[in-house]
Amino acid sequence: MVPGYREVRELGVGGGGRVVLATYAPTGAYVAIKYLNATLRDDHRFLARFRAEARVMVELQDPNVVQLYEYYEDVLEAAIVMELVDGVALRRILSEHGSTSPEAALTVLKGSLLGLAFAHAAGVVHRDYKPENVLIQADGGSKLADFGIAAHVGEAGMTAGTPAYMAPRAVGGGPGERGDRRLRGHVRVLRVPHRAQALPGRPPPRADAPPPARGDPGGGGAQLGTRARHAGHGQEPGGPAAERAGVPGGAGGGGTGGVRA
Repeated sequence: MVPGYREVRELGVGGGGRVVLATYAPTGAYVAIKYLNATLRDDHRFLARFRAEARVMVELQDPNVVQLYEYYEDVLEAAIVMELVDGVALRRILSEHGSTSPEAALTVLKGSLLGLAFAHAAGVVHRDYKPENVLIQADGGSKLADFGIAAHVGEAGMTAGTPAYMAPRAVGGGPGERGDRRLRGHVRVLRVPHRAQALPGRPPPRADAPPPARGDPGGGGAQLGTRARHAGHGQEPGGPAAERAGVPGGAGGGGTGGVRA
């Protein structure tokens, strides 16, 4: 456990590690702590990627991006202490409630899109903008999360991202804003409504697949904000104003893919 915090319960677990709900002892404020899998902790490539994720989060001080509070590492554990968002992933809402309208989708995606724009202005490419990484808050707003495979523009490294959401030109190339723009177009609704996940509630078509016939993308959109509020109701509120610990330097960037919990 990260010193100074008390674990409350597990929020999620996966191949990359686990995420727990915890409280900051001095204030009792709630936070989320992401622990790197113990096996991956011993792999210098994954540990370097985990450190890189924390360094990127330090650079992105924006209300539309999930905030880093502290990075912790010892001989046994590596952990990222971050803001606890009162809400759920857009993926869960789509899975449970189906499609939405362009108006509702744009409303709830606004925050995450502003966060993406802020990252681009700072020279950071997210590379994995998708419904799983858009957190819809109880008030219907959204935040951008998970910078596990983010990179700086022009940074050398292997291709990374979720294949179904990647731009064709991003495959085999270095990180650039063009890939994020295509991911953004798949999730939001502006120029390509037939491809926007928030409309039909399913992944975008492959790059080599013809677009589906245009038609009614599905109703129920006006209720998306209400769905988010109900889905997030009762979750513990945000995190502490804890001082940020230093993140070890010298860790390489890409090449290992994302570290997920």
